[in-house]
Order: sequence, then C-alpha cells, then structure tokens
Amino acid sequence: MRTRTRVDEYVRYEEGKALYNTNFKLLTPALRKAENVAKRFNVKATLSYRDINDKPVTRIEDAYRWRLVIYSSALARLIGTERERLVQETIDTLLKPPFMGHFLAGLWDADGTVAVRPLKSIELYQSEPNLPLLRKIRDALIREDIPNTIHLAERATGVRKIYKKVIVFKEDMYALRIRAVGTLKWYELIGRNLQRPEKSLHARVLDPTPHPYAPV
Repeated sequence: MRTRTRVDEYVRYEEGKALYNTNFKLLTPALRKAENVAKRFNVKATLSYRDINDKPVTRIEDAYRWRLVIYSSALARLIGTERERLVQETIDTLLKPPFMGHFLAGLWDADGTVAVRPLKSIELYQSEPNLPLLRKIRDALIREDIPNTIHLAERATGVRKIYKKVIVFKEDMYALRIRAVGTLKWYELIGRNLQRPEKSLHARVLDPTPHPYAPV
C-alpha cells in the first residue's frame, strides 16, 4: 500500500505477485477485497497487467505481474497525510499480519538490496528521518524470529558512484541488515513477494525449495 507525493491523489491498494504463467486464480481474493473497499468510497478498483519491463499488456498470457489500484482521496487521507505520509497507526497496522509481508516487500523493492554474490546479503535502506520507521521494522522482524541489526550506511555529504552516476548524500543513510540465520524466514515472509525482477531472482536463491519457473 503506497501513496504518491500528494497523498490525496490516490492510493495503490495492492500490487500482485509476479504471475510467471502460473495460477491466475491468485488474483481473485485480492480483487474482491479491493472492489469491496472501493465500493465503500464510491469509486472503482482498476486492474491492469504489466510485462517484465513494467510496460502495460492487454493479454493475460503476456503478463509478468498485475497491478490493482484504487483512486480515492478520502481513502488516502485515512492512511496518511501529505506531510507525514503514512500515519503511525497505519504503519503499526501494516507491520502486523496479514499485511506485513507485502508492505515490507514494497519497501525492499523501492529502497532495499538483495545480493547473492559473492556473499548472500539482504539490506533495507532509509534516510535519517525514517530511522524511527526502520526501528519499528526491526522490532517487527524480531517478533517473527528474523534477527537483524541497524547500522549507519552513508554519512551526510558523502559521495558514491552508483550505476555510473555520482550520488551526493544530503542526509545520513541507515540500513537494516538481516543476519544469515534469518534469511530463509525473511524469504518466506517478504522475499517471495518482491516485484523487482532482479531482486526477486536473487531472493529465490535463498529458498531451498524448487520452483517450476526457476531459471535453468
């Protein structure tokens, strides 16, 4: 569940798992939930399909993922405010079942890393103002028996070259790192829900069970 810069423009209700030409019936429960929520606010839920490059497709056979969106200013204001984005009550709710896995997967897609070479590594990055959020996530993961630590990743005014671009950090950047003993549980709760193709591929390396869509 996310909001844009202006939280009252719209709220994305739920973004679906990658389809991989598997069981499309996975759409049905989420679609029904979205339609019920949208109906309460006198709006409609919009379902669309995307390919592996996140471009819209019309045939479900060509879909890599699906996206379910509800456009509602009233609903967005219940979830967050323009200044604070997500309100604390919303964050506390999203860090509990059954929302936690999908919520954290969305954060990892946007601001996290999943690396498998040369060493397996899982980290989530947040700027200094979001350190309280990172601490909430740390505590929530510990409750799920996923040990983790928070450390300073980059100092403010630090400079780093990322993808051939020079990045200047104006705020301290912190990272939450999953310890090795917690990687499998992290995958079961969060990793299997990742949407970014490269991160999803790396996350699957953490899962010992075979997948019918796994690359050969």
